[in-house]
Amino acid sequence: MTTKDWPGEEVIYVVAYTGSSRDKGLVFTIFVTKQGSRQILDIQNNAKFVRTKEDPDGIKFVEEALGGVLTHERLIFAIKQIERQPQFEISANEMSRVSSSTDCLSYADKK
Repeated sequence: MTTKDWPGEEVIYVVAYTGSSRDKGLVFTIFVTKQGSRQILDIQNNAKFVRTKEDPDGIKFVEEALGGVLTHERLIFAIKQIERQPQFEISANEMSRVSSSTDCLSYADKK
């Protein structure tokens, strides 16, 4: 979790690799807020990426993230930081067991 990229905001970056080689996947930006006793997880950005030697950053977005250059830079930085961390898996069953005090939202949700 970080507050550096968006001062005053709590943000979680999540990378979901699509293979064991960790050379491609999806990256998400999730804003964490509180509304009373409820925790809100709001997905604001996502992008599909591949690792490549052709790009100076070593990462190419196959499906672009919402936002501009700054968003892309933040996502690239997050991917590089996360790939240095230990890898762990969360099953679909575990992910579906969200606490009753947590709401999940997405920019794609109808308002």
